[in-house]
Amino acid sequence: MSDSTYSPETPTPEPHAMHDAPSPDNPPYSLGSAVLLWVAATLTLFVVSTIGGLVYMVAVYGTNVEELRQFAANVSENLNFDPNFILANLVLTSPTHLIQIGLAWCLVTGFGKRPFWSTLGWHWSKNFGLWASILTTIGLLGVGLLISNLIGGEKTQVEQIIESSTGARLTIAFAAALTAPFAEEVVYRGVLFPATQRRTGTLWAIVIVSTLFTLVHVNQYYNNLGVITAVGILSLAITIVRAYSGSLLPCFAIHTIFNSIQAVVIVFQPYLPQTDDATKTGLHLFSRLF
Repeated sequence: MSDSTYSPETPTPEPHAMHDAPSPDNPPYSLGSAVLLWVAATLTLFVVSTIGGLVYMVAVYGTNVEELRQFAANVSENLNFDPNFILANLVLTSPTHLIQIGLAWCLVTGFGKRPFWSTLGWHWSKNFGLWASILTTIGLLGVGLLISNLIGGEKTQVEQIIESSTGARLTIAFAAALTAPFAEEVVYRGVLFPATQRRTGTLWAIVIVSTLFTLVHVNQYYNNLGVITAVGILSLAITIVRAYSGSLLPCFAIHTIFNSIQAVVIVFQPYLPQTDDATKTGLHLFSRLF
């Protein structure tokens, strides 16, 4: 038998030459480029939403510095002080997700020189298909609810936003179900994970990517350890699925089903039985936006 026979221990080579065929676990870009994409995607969402809020403030309150300062102070003390301000921050969320996807496309394809879908691994895996994705999602929902109720915490920023207005509730539901899963999976498990895995190995790649995904969401749930823990478990599970299956489509399916269920609950939450316990208000505690 030839010494060149492949074994599971054989490391994936770096794609130094152009003839190396890009694949989900051997991306045609460096780890540095992947990290820069993650930074750009994270900053883009923050910057664009902030711009939306600033435009609203200037349009409604003018350019008087003292009035703007007082408005900002009122918002910081009471997030629901001006529901329209919250909505102005939210309406650009889905367009921003599209910008993130566009940035990822530029990196993955080399501005159209390489295939996008096959490089990301956008296919069903032989060892992890649609039904496995559905069952995994159901399990994650159950675990998330259990953990959030056991650990508990105060009302989160996301809950306050959801309760601020009908427009905010519908905007979050739309982004959570239709644009956030795709943007997040492309950035985290599609681009960042394989580049990290090639450099650090599978185990550390799972740890790093799962941690980064969780940390980005901490600001939304900083006062509720139960929800943060649930988000961390979700991130870890999806990243493990990416490592195990070698493909991105199962990750997207899990994320989309998970978020879509949350989106339905968000939309109909005002019509559901209410409780005084902020830690048990329903599945919308886990609705996440990138």
